[in-house]
Amino acid sequence: MENNRYDETPQMSPGMAYCAGCGIPLVINPILKAAHDTGVIPVTNSASGCAMVGFHIYPHSGMKDPVVHVVFETSAAGASGVRASIDEQVSRDELKEGLFYPLVISGDGATTDIGIASISGMFARGERILYVCYDNGFYANTGCQYSSATPVGAHTTTTPHAFLPTADYQGKDMIAFALAHPAVKYIAHTTVSRHWPNDLREKARKGFTCDGPAYLHVIQPCPRGWGYPQNLILQVADAGVDTGVIPLYHIEREGDRFVHTFKWYLDYLPERYEGGVVHPEIHPVSEWFEMQTRFKVSRKDLEWIADMQRSVDHKWVGEGGLLSKCQPYGS
Repeated sequence: MENNRYDETPQMSPGMAYCAGCGIPLVINPILKAAHDTGVIPVTNSASGCAMVGFHIYPHSGMKDPVVHVVFETSAAGASGVRASIDEQVSRDELKEGLFYPLVISGDGATTDIGIASISGMFARGERILYVCYDNGFYANTGCQYSSATPVGAHTTTTPHAFLPTADYQGKDMIAFALAHPAVKYIAHTTVSRHWPNDLREKARKGFTCDGPAYLHVIQPCPRGWGYPQNLILQVADAGVDTGVIPLYHIEREGDRFVHTFKWYLDYLPERYEGGVVHPEIHPVSEWFEMQTRFKVSRKDLEWIADMQRSVDHKWVGEGGLLSKCQPYGS
């Protein structure tokens, strides 16, 4: 969609309390814009993570739309209550159909760990809610402790030398988790990279038009925990996309309630994987690791770097990888 078709009115007030170089405003603002692109008013449910403490310092809010502040484990449950309230008021002709749409904005701690049960319930019930996880890979608001979304080999305050619980530990795959719920209509993976600057907004627009659950997983750079200079946020995100560490793709459910399938679509093809093969000399994963001090211990281990490279390449071109699961790029 062309940029000139968007309403570019900012949806967040200036003066937010985020760290310099934080990716959260670059995540939230396009999502709120996407809601207004589709003609709905988002009712945001957010747990007490970085997003909430940054834009909502009682009694003030930096968001122009309604906000519901909930505790960590209840982001999705709170949105379910908002959806039930909206539907009830619509049935009584007290609200216009489609005017409000429940939105969840929660970090990886509140998503992959503490709130995962209520998310599963929301997905299973097939409720019309857009759930957005901004994933910076740890509990940033409380001191950068490890979460189940922490990348293998990353430093956190509870894994100080990048020591992870077991040698085989790989965290949680929230895309696979969402796919385990047949009622989910739309799933997307993205970040704030400049390679496709409207990617997040377009995917949020799709989520707001779904007649069932939609899930967006957004990799969100964090200078405090990732350890990059504040002015390099977009370069770090770009490197994640270029190296294949952060793929841009989406999944749509097709069919009816009894017979359906999930179709995968690739939204950006890194040069490293053009032609369906690996070009080893182009954007190795070491480029991404070297930009962040959270990997400063792990990246000294050349065998570990080689293992990570093999893992990322396999996710793209290996058996069952993105290039085999997704529709042909550009289709």
